[in-house]
Amino acid sequence: MEELRLQAEQLTEQRRIAREQALEWTREVQMESDEERERKLKRASKKTKTEPESGDEAANGNEPKKKRKGKLKKEPGEDNEQLFSDGEVDNKPAKKVRCLGHK
Repeated sequence: MEELRLQAEQLTEQRRIAREQALEWTREVQMESDEERERKLKRASKKTKTEPESGDEAANGNEPKKKRKGKLKKEPGEDNEQLFSDGEVDNKPAKKVRCLGHK
């Protein structure tokens, strides 16, 4: 019985030491990651401060471009020209379509 009690005490002490080591390693890793995060933030802020503005950005004050909504409407009175005349459309060769079932 005495032997089991001693083994239990030894295991308890080993667990305590292991827990302390794990907590210490966790703190070290956390500190390293915090330091790395700060370094990255400093680098990022330096890059944004030192980058010269391109001509477009400097001219419009870094305003985003407006997006077009919908299609452009034709003005009344614009003539609707065909891209191809009727003769050109007829002279085009027919498009060959390959069927999946036949070789």
